[in-house]
Amino acid sequence: IRLPEDLSLIGLTNTSLLGGYVRPKLTTVEWDYTRNGEVIAELILHQLETPDAPLPVVSVGSELIRRDSVAVP
Repeated sequence: IRLPEDLSLIGLTNTSLLGGYVRPKLTTVEWDYTRNGEVIAELILHQLETPDAPLPVVSVGSELIRRDSVAVP
């Protein structure tokens, strides 16, 4: 299988651990772990304080870091 000619591949976390060793360079999604942790803590506290209330819908940002492992659609 050839990347990205046969298959597009996207990773998660944007870690640079493999960035210099993997070819083609991996496209990845980067997100803020600190903010995600804060949102999760807020949801847990909300659920503990109001167990019968529905959980709110939340959205946290992320960023696609396009490199060489995806083909143009």
